[in-house]
Amino acid sequence: MLLRLPVAEIRADDLARDRADLAAELRAPEMEELKQSIRNLGQKEPVSVVQTAEGYALTSGWRRLNALRLLHEETGDTRFALVTARVEVAAAERLERYVEMV
Repeated sequence: MLLRLPVAEIRADDLARDRADLAAELRAPEMEELKQSIRNLGQKEPVSVVQTAEGYALTSGWRRLNALRLLHEETGDTRFALVTARVEVAAAERLERYVEMV
């Protein structure tokens, strides 16, 4: 099921990411390219999240989610405040979610 969710409601820290330096990833030229693409064309691919008791936890799409967060912070444009997300309705085991993310 695809939903439009507020970017602020998605936890991206539930699973360890496969990138060692996340702060550097946010400043990388590839992130700027992704932001420019989203700015011009919108979000093309959904992120994946799992619904938890606390809300939503990201399983895939860290760069897309953060590109939208950065664009919203930089511009204040409400179109960047929402992310299209594929939501897993049934709770997956933590190990299964990690394998899916990697």
